[in-house]
Amino acid sequence: MKPGIILCISLPLIAALPSSPLITRQSSIRNDLSGNSPCKPYTLIYARGTGEAGNIGGATANSFISALASQVGDSNLAVQGVDYPAVWADALQGGSQAGATTMAQLVELAASKCANGTKIVMSGYSQGGFLVHNAAKQLSSAAAAMVSSVVIFADPLPGQPVGSIPSYKVYSICNQGDNVCQPQLGDWKKGIAAVHGNYGIRGAEAATFVVGDRHLI
Repeated sequence: MKPGIILCISLPLIAALPSSPLITRQSSIRNDLSGNSPCKPYTLIYARGTGEAGNIGGATANSFISALASQVGDSNLAVQGVDYPAVWADALQGGSQAGATTMAQLVELAASKCANGTKIVMSGYSQGGFLVHNAAKQLSSAAAAMVSSVVIFADPLPGQPVGSIPSYKVYSICNQGDNVCQPQLGDWKKGIAAVHGNYGIRGAEAATFVVGDRHLI
């Protein structure tokens, strides 16, 4: 790790929410798949990063959700966060296995509940990226086929397949200098670059990928 390139912090911290006109509704908890909520054209299942609040976290999720809602219409988007501990100890072990199972179950629920048509989007940030990879491996072929796109912010497994989901449906977003998704810059378990907490500025980019024509089912 070269001095001056990466500013390290001892734990993965969450950056302050950037000022942006895209962010119109903020929440750290979303449970749109629960109960008798109607199916929507898009269903986003999102896993937050280590230490983030609620079940979707903060800046990264809210920026992405707001941008996606602005592109497809808020009434056309269901958002479901993954309930899991999101603790550092699990991140060190490749992500919470229980959380990955929960995420897979949520994808299966969306696929069965909305079998007549919803574009399922799997997404996660940091440790949530581990969950996306590990959950995808657990999906039935029917559920995997209903996954329209995958977006991973600060992917801790860069370049690795996401289960059986085709690579053209997968978008990995990595900030320059982030050693979590650029492991050649240094072992993130010994210190994480400050830019790792700055993915709240990448929401519109992620949303644009999701609504691309190649993800139509």
